[in-house]
Amino acid sequence: MAAVDVYDDCDIGPYHGQHPVRLSACVIAWDEEPSLRACLESLNYPGTGAPLYDELVVVLDDRTQDATAAIAASFGARIVPRAWDDDFAAARNFAESQARGEYVLWIDADERLESGHDLIHQIVAAGELDGVRPICRPADASSGEQHIRQELLHRRTMHTWRGKVHEWLEGPTGPVRTEIVYRELGRVVDRPHGPGGDVYVSLRANFGDGIGQRDCFYLAREHLHDRHYHECIAVVDLLLAQPPTDPPNPIERSNACLFKGMAYEQLGRTQEARRAYIDALTEWSQWAEPWMMLGNLLVRLEVWHEAAAHFHAATYFPQVQYAFSSDDTYNRVRYQNLAICLTKLRRYDEARRWLDVAEAKSPGHALLSTIRAAIDDEERQRTAGEDAIRQAVEEAVA
Repeated sequence: MAAVDVYDDCDIGPYHGQHPVRLSACVIAWDEEPSLRACLESLNYPGTGAPLYDELVVVLDDRTQDATAAIAASFGARIVPRAWDDDFAAARNFAESQARGEYVLWIDADERLESGHDLIHQIVAAGELDGVRPICRPADASSGEQHIRQELLHRRTMHTWRGKVHEWLEGPTGPVRTEIVYRELGRVVDRPHGPGGDVYVSLRANFGDGIGQRDCFYLAREHLHDRHYHECIAVVDLLLAQPPTDPPNPIERSNACLFKGMAYEQLGRTQEARRAYIDALTEWSQWAEPWMMLGNLLVRLEVWHEAAAHFHAATYFPQVQYAFSSDDTYNRVRYQNLAICLTKLRRYDEARRWLDVAEAKSPGHALLSTIRAAIDDEERQRTAGEDAIRQAVEEAVA
């Protein structure tokens, strides 16, 4: 039984001083019937069905028309309706004002907690950390993408959520704990991001002059995720038209240019995509991702020399501590892609050396064995072809 079942709406219940509300799980929900059950079930300890939290607070968007409330109620949630005001940060701040736990654990309704239940329990029981930052991975388990978020917080920090379009935390943060993993459940509801028409008009209509660089960044990311490519490009342009933030955040601007390049690629506009990736380097060149994106584009165009040069440049950079930096890029992909390009350029020994680096970084990865076999096979075929030509020439001049 969760603590919410034995507490009434006042701050002092029958277990006051003996069974405090240590952990409040908070969810903001709007028409989340397709995913909410899986989300809330993931907050139970694996194999036991006992909830990780002491209370569950679900802030219900007043536009909800499906069975979201009934599903939340079946998990013993305290459901708090709230009128939507186009402000995600305000919704989080409101939810935390309703929570009674010493710690707050956030999860989106289209996510599940994949691992880290015991660690969360240990952190909350100890009560020493101001919070921790878990990682979130996409629904596609084969993707190497992941990002870091602030989802477990102690309320003593007096933190505040900011950002109308996509919220971020203002206040103390905690260490990254990669053992705690969130997994996106995948988009099951397609909702418009604005009233339609020109995206600049939509943004200004919804958010006025309050929309800033980070709001634009996350909105552009959402548009890209939802395949709204023209809207993504427009929002990135709006972001880049603004002066840099104080303090500057050049990696965020660089990453926004990558969103723009990916959107152009999906629209088949290769030259604009290449220009966007170069703009990403102009904004901030000291991370591997823009070099990799340029290299990948050139591979698709079969421009092997130039692609190899960009992948080689990517090998110089240590991984940055940034939410959208990919472990796979730094531990394997940049080296394996360089090896592939060198193979196409018939520089087999160099290709094998870079593949050795990739295998040292990611031992036992099946794809690397496949690439090595392909390098060996291509070299054998080329050698056999050269031997046949040499023999034909010798016979012709004999």
